[in-house]
Amino acid sequence: SAVVEKNLDRFTVVCGLVWAVCIVALGLLLKPASG
Repeated sequence: SAVVEKNLDRFTVVCGLVWAVCIVALGLLLKPASG
C-alpha cells in the first residue's frame, strides 16, 4: 500500500495548492470591491 500513500500525498499537495490559489484569488477579487 505504498502506492496508496503516494497517491494520497499527491492528492493532499494538489488540494493544498488549489486551496491556496482560491484564497489568493478571493483576496485579489475582494480588494478592489472593498475600496
